[in-house]
Amino acid sequence: MSDWISKIKTDENQALSEIYRLLRDDTIMWLQREFGLSAIDAEDIFQVSVVILYDNVITGKLTELTSSLMTYVGRIARNKSMELIRKKKKMQLSDISSELLSDHVLYQQDEITNEEQINLINHALESLGDPCKSILVKFYYQNKKIEEITSELQYKKRRYNQKSKI
Repeated sequence: MSDWISKIKTDENQALSEIYRLLRDDTIMWLQREFGLSAIDAEDIFQVSVVILYDNVITGKLTELTSSLMTYVGRIARNKSMELIRKKKKMQLSDISSELLSDHVLYQQDEITNEEQINLINHALESLGDPCKSILVKFYYQNKKIEEITSELQYKKRRYNQKSKI
C-alpha cells in the first residue's frame, strides 16, 4: 500500500493525477451500477470525493489510511451518492406536494365557483314566482317527468310547455 497521504502533501498535482488515473473509471462504473447514477452525477461525485480526500489530508483530518485508497474514496463516494439520492427524492416529493397543493387550490376554486353558481341559481329561483318556480324545482331538483308535474299541478297537457318558456 502506497503512502498516499505523504504523496499528496509532497506533490499534490502528481498524487491527484495518479489517483484520478487509478480510481476514476472503476469508481464511476461502480457508482452508476450500485446507485443508478447518471454518468455526469457519478463523475461529479467522484471528483467531490477526491477533493474531500485532498481536503482531509491537507487539514490533518486524515493522517493515516487504515484501508485501501479505493475503499476510502469509495466510502466518501457512497455517502455523497446517498446524499444526492436523498436530495433528489426530497425534490421529487416537494414537486409532488406542490402539484397536489396547486390541484387542491384549483379544486377549491372550482368549488367556490360551483358554490357561487348554486347561490346565483337559488337567488334566481327565489325571484321567480309560482308556477314557474315550482315547475323548475320539480323538474330539475326532484327529477320528475313533465307528465308527473302536469298531473300534480293539475295542468292540462298542453300547458306543460311552461317550463320551456322560462
